[in-house]
Amino acid sequence: MSIEAAVLALTELASAGSARDSLLAMHRASNLLGEDVKTYRPLLECLARQSCELDQLRRLAGRDALTGVANRRCFQESLEREQARAERQGECFALVLLDLDGLKAINDTHGHAAGDTVIVAVAEACTASVRSSDVVARLGGDEFAIIMVGANGEGARASGERIRAAIEAVETPFGRPRISVGVAASDEIRAGEDSLFERADRELYRDKAGRKAEAQVA
Repeated sequence: MSIEAAVLALTELASAGSARDSLLAMHRASNLLGEDVKTYRPLLECLARQSCELDQLRRLAGRDALTGVANRRCFQESLEREQARAERQGECFALVLLDLDGLKAINDTHGHAAGDTVIVAVAEACTASVRSSDVVARLGGDEFAIIMVGANGEGARASGERIRAAIEAVETPFGRPRISVGVAASDEIRAGEDSLFERADRELYRDKAGRKAEAQVA
């Protein structure tokens, strides 16, 4: 076996981008090394272990520490990726923004630990209500977002109402959460108009204002 083949095998393993890629690279490296694999086995195992640990760190870096859903940075990367796919392939997708109403009152009355309990409950209900291909993210504080792959405006609005109902049915020690919802879809955005996020954000605050007015009348 040549030195070049050994270097290639070890480099491929060291640069594996995920645990799955690491296992595949380990297999290819073993084939390339042939009879010399026993000599390189400790190094191969060390590189594979490091690759898996780096993959775990990358995953953790994209997670919200409190809820375990995607954080703002991961959300932004996912949104940009779906926007590029929509432009390149013409596939539609939708953005659903969620705002937890009344969190400040819970924090002020019961403390921030109580508010965190409600936030976690909302994240869990939200995650349970979407497909595995969708991205649920906590943007910060009481704000959540969902990227719905392959969804158009009509479908996303129906899903948004279903998710709202699921969240508002959750029982917490501090009452049921109240959620405002804003939806925008790529098939509704025209060139020169607001971005998907801006339109969803505008719908969110329109929904919040309407629900607040209804509560005052009641």
